[in-house]
Amino acid sequence: MPVMDGMEAALKISGMGVKTPIVAITANVMSNDMELYRISGMFDTLGKPFTAQDLWSCLAKYLPIVSFSAIDKNRQSEDDLKAQNNLRMNFFKYNTSTYEELIRSVSSGDISKAHRIAHTIKSNAAQLDEKVLQNAAAAVEDSLTDGNNRLTDEKKDNLRNELNTVLAKFATLFSEHTAKVESIVELNDAVKILEILAKLEPLVENINPESEDMLDDVHAIPNSAKLVECIETFDFNKALEELRKIKHFWRNKG
Repeated sequence: MPVMDGMEAALKISGMGVKTPIVAITANVMSNDMELYRISGMFDTLGKPFTAQDLWSCLAKYLPIVSFSAIDKNRQSEDDLKAQNNLRMNFFKYNTSTYEELIRSVSSGDISKAHRIAHTIKSNAAQLDEKVLQNAAAAVEDSLTDGNNRLTDEKKDNLRNELNTVLAKFATLFSEHTAKVESIVELNDAVKILEILAKLEPLVENINPESEDMLDDVHAIPNSAKLVECIETFDFNKALEELRKIKHFWRNKG
């Protein structure tokens, strides 16, 4: 987190008298970590990587269940695989120059930024169950704590090599996805475009990750690359801004 870590945030929230249960979503689930989370005011933890079923099992401990329905396990497995593949493609797309950015930050003395980059790589690697990369990023993160630079060439080289290994693993998946996107025919029908945006807008407003399921439709909208990027990176505030700009354009054009 760019300003404070999760434990500090949980302490501040608890100190404000907020009673809402706080659940840590983290790659660090060792017993000593769990005790630190508890002391910080967190009710529970969800270890990365996790499935939708893991998430709901955790939330069900703290939220009243109004109703439920049986799910198709095969469909759930397909949905989980699709979500995981989306994470893999996005990791490839947004991390091809991440190592160079980290090194530039170290070289310029911006150790806090470099630490944040290493932490993000570690967290993403955990979400993708890439444990070797997770450990390599954790070693770099530890070497950049408290604004100090104790980073060795060995740790830098290890991170670079493991990051490149994971990127190479996901390259084919990303290439196939790119080819699919490039084959999508752009729409020039204001009515159809506004229908897509009308369906997407409440998902974005409610910070609903299911907005990712609509990206094939969004790709068909001209000049929607920024909106797609915001949804892929879960920047829902900017996504809403972009969506409304596009909607305004097509309303006037229609």
